[in-house]
Amino acid sequence: MRERRNRLIWLSTLLVAALLLGIGYAGDFQINSVTRHTLRTESFCLTQADPTNTEVGIVLLGVDSNGATRIRVSSTQTTLSALPGQYFVSQEFGISGLGLMSSSATVQTAAFVRVVCSTDEQPAGARTNEDVEVKIH
Repeated sequence: MRERRNRLIWLSTLLVAALLLGIGYAGDFQINSVTRHTLRTESFCLTQADPTNTEVGIVLLGVDSNGATRIRVSSTQTTLSALPGQYFVSQEFGISGLGLMSSSATVQTAAFVRVVCSTDEQPAGARTNEDVEVKIH
């Protein structure tokens, strides 16, 4: 019983000390700016007749019978391949920057989705509710 009481006193003392240190430090901490990250998606299609997307920097090379789609990255001449529902994994696009939504070997067409993250820095007082609220579905 006595051991339990001593333990409670020790924990209480530790908690009070931590709170006092935290309160003392909070006065010295100031946020000068806020960095906001915005994710957006862009969908686009490439065809045999129009195989190039200059904004993304890719060229459609072809679609195999199983749906596997081959592209060439214009800046590096790297060839990448993915199946529908997969991402083209590379240094240029990371692990989830460019995805293949669907493809057709018959008409040599592929539908892509590009995920872009943009950042901007704002003064701390410029925050709005939409900057704070994050919804993931």
